[in-house]
Amino acid sequence: MYYGHTLSLGRNFMGSRGDADAAAYVAAVVAAGGTVSGAQATAINDFYVSAKADSYYTSLKRLYLPIWGVAAANAIDMIGLTSGTFVGGVTHAAGYVQGNGSTGYFSLGVTGIAAGLTNASGLICALVKQAPSGVGFAAMISSQTTPSDRTQLYVSGNSSGNAVETGQGVGTFAAHVGTRATNLGIYVSTRESTTSLKLYSRKTSGFTLHDTEVFDNSSGSACANTLTAMASSGTSIFSDAQFGALGIGLGINLTHTTSFTLALKNLWETTTGLTLP
Repeated sequence: MYYGHTLSLGRNFMGSRGDADAAAYVAAVVAAGGTVSGAQATAINDFYVSAKADSYYTSLKRLYLPIWGVAAANAIDMIGLTSGTFVGGVTHAAGYVQGNGSTGYFSLGVTGIAAGLTNASGLICALVKQAPSGVGFAAMISSQTTPSDRTQLYVSGNSSGNAVETGQGVGTFAAHVGTRATNLGIYVSTRESTTSLKLYSRKTSGFTLHDTEVFDNSSGSACANTLTAMASSGTSIFSDAQFGALGIGLGINLTHTTSFTLALKNLWETTTGLTLP
C-alpha cells in the first residue's frame, strides 16, 4: 500500500495524533515521485509529534531524509518543504544517497546565516551509513570562506586513524572516535553559546558526547556561502560516504540532542528497514 496524489492526511491519517506538517511532507514526497507506505507515513508522523513534544522542533531549520530513491523527493526539506539540489555523480539508493567522491554533492540551497545560524547558536547533523573511502578529508556538511567564517562537519585524517571534526565560526576541534571505517551513525555538532561547541554521536550501541571545546567565539560567524553536503561548498573535499539524513539548525542542549538523535534513529530505521550502524 502507498499514498498517491489523492492522499488525505493531517488528523485523518493518524487519527487525533495526525500532524499537519508530517502530512505536508508526505504529500510533497509523493508529488516528487516518491512512494510512501502506510508504515512509513506513521513513522514520519511519529517523528514530528516527538520533535514538537520534546520542544526542539523549532530549532531545526533544514532536515533531509534522502531515502526515497528519487532525487526530487530526496531533496525536500522536512521542515520548510523547500528543496535543495543534487549535483554531479550521486547515487539515490533505497535508504541513503552516496556521492562518487569526485563530482557529486548536495546543495542545501541556503547559507548558515540565512538559516539563522550564528556564532552562538548552530547545529549540523549527518546520519552516516557507510564511511568514506580513501584518506584525508571527507566532508559531511560544510561551507567555508575564511578560518573565521565557516560552518562544517567532516572526517579528517587517514584510513587507520582519523577524527570527526566540527567548526562554527572561530575554532575547530577534532573528536577522535576511531578509524575511518567506524565513523558511522548519527553525528551532531551543536553550539549552544559562543564558548561551547560539542560533538555527539548516536550508534546502535548508544549515545556519546565525544568532546566539548570551550573558547571565545564572539568574533566568528556562520558561513555566508551556501551549505553543501558531500563536498565543501561544492568545490572540494568530496565524500563517497552513504548518508541517510542531513540537517542544520540552531544549537540544542544535551536533553534535546539525546531526544533528537533517538527520534532520527527510529525514523530512519522504520522507514528504511535498515539498522543504524
